[in-house]
Amino acid sequence: MNIKHFLTLIVACVMTSPFCHADDIQALNAQAEAEYLIPIRPGTADGKVPFWNEFAWKYIYAPTFDFKTVKGAKSYRFTVTTKDSSSVTFTAETPTAALSPIWNQIPIGKESKLTVEALDKKGNVIKVVGEKTFTRDYPFHGPYREKVYSYDEFIRRALSFVHHMPPVKHWQDHDTPDMTYNMNSYLDKIIGNTIRNEVLYAEYFPEERDVCLQRCRNIAKFIMSQAEPADAVLAYFPPTYYGDHIAAGFAKNKGKIMVMDPTEVIDAFIDLYKFCGDRQYLDFALHIVDTYKKIRRPDGSYPVKVETKTGIPVNNESVNNFFLIWNLYRLENELNIYDYKDFRLSLEDWMFSALVDSFNWNSQFEDIPLEEYKPYQNPSVCIAAPVAFYMMLKDNLTKEELKTAEEIMRFCEDQFVMWDSEHINGIPETNTPCAFEQIEWDEPTDACTAWYLLGCTYMYKHTGDKLWLAKAKACAANITFMQNKVSGMSPTVGWRTSEHCIGQASQFWLNDTFGTVWLIRRFCELTGEK
Repeated sequence: MNIKHFLTLIVACVMTSPFCHADDIQALNAQAEAEYLIPIRPGTADGKVPFWNEFAWKYIYAPTFDFKTVKGAKSYRFTVTTKDSSSVTFTAETPTAALSPIWNQIPIGKESKLTVEALDKKGNVIKVVGEKTFTRDYPFHGPYREKVYSYDEFIRRALSFVHHMPPVKHWQDHDTPDMTYNMNSYLDKIIGNTIRNEVLYAEYFPEERDVCLQRCRNIAKFIMSQAEPADAVLAYFPPTYYGDHIAAGFAKNKGKIMVMDPTEVIDAFIDLYKFCGDRQYLDFALHIVDTYKKIRRPDGSYPVKVETKTGIPVNNESVNNFFLIWNLYRLENELNIYDYKDFRLSLEDWMFSALVDSFNWNSQFEDIPLEEYKPYQNPSVCIAAPVAFYMMLKDNLTKEELKTAEEIMRFCEDQFVMWDSEHINGIPETNTPCAFEQIEWDEPTDACTAWYLLGCTYMYKHTGDKLWLAKAKACAANITFMQNKVSGMSPTVGWRTSEHCIGQASQFWLNDTFGTVWLIRRFCELTGEK
């Protein structure tokens, strides 16, 4: 019996134990400990399944590595040494074996070094075939803190904080942005999501409907005024940047568009059309979709970033098209517009073949030098988790599709989730549990944490596995803990205990807060949590 089958039996025993109730956290901890010994999508020597973790620095699940076989070797010795020079070891038949046999003996939260040696039949070392420095990160181990107050209250307070921001109130009497909030430089992401916040705020506070609608109309007028003309290469595409603040002022961004950013405006205009029934907003959204159909490359992909006037890519990277797929999904499921169904299905085909098969979830943010990154060098939870979420929207999910979604969610936990952190004088360095955005910017944020917990929620929906629900609830509760108790701000950053959330307004990303609200709301709808 191989280790995966053996551990599957352990998990099954825990799951069927009469003691495994929702409040029996010890049973869930034992289940998690067993599952952490099963490697995530291990690569194969023939290259059919690529190794994705060459650049990773921390793991929650026992990893495997792409070390090559040596002629004449009969076995391979794996030795993990910690900074205090203690070590654990085991031997295996291949150099790509998982560290499962010694995983629970490796110190948590401390840097360790793995050395793999090829041995001859007498046990003599032929050569060192590989080395890797890494940290075994903190595992799920409850109980965690309970929510501070209801999720409904969290949502109301977060929406209210944005609604009452002076730069948002500014839209009531103006059709140009207040640039004292310099994040308005990101036209699609920030200004587009201001519409979405106001529409949802009006749902929770209907007495403010007219105020919200007036603001939305002014914002929409501004967005449409900034869009490319109907005869342009990127017809109707709003710009990624506006003005000269922050990244908008960088020479490398002048006259450039991040190709998937207009999907934020499509979402906003769908919301606004549903809010007020004014067809001009839906038509504008559909015009953007039509441009996406027109500019798609022959292989089915889109470039990440292009010259606005010519549509010429600025690098060779292809973009994750999930958010465009999501726009089309919304048109079908919320507005009964099926004109783009074949387009959506073809986009899915590319996404699954290019991203899911390769397991390359490299980040694609506007401030990242994409062309300088190798595959797998800087993955992001914001690229991976939405794909898993979308896969699990299907009610008739196949076993193979569910397995793939689970692999993605385990990857998200392994690389981005922090269940605990180093304690200094008894105080944790980070307010956990949470998730950070990308490997090379390991700063926890509310939206990244919310994307992870929603993926866990859908895994629970499809499997009934209470461990997934426990993980989702732990993260959701901590998001309420992080919300500013006075203002209602859900901080984008400021999750380190040495930081003060109240002082992070200059780094407050409005789109992150709206995304967190939307994801928490969906979590509540799926689980019945209040």
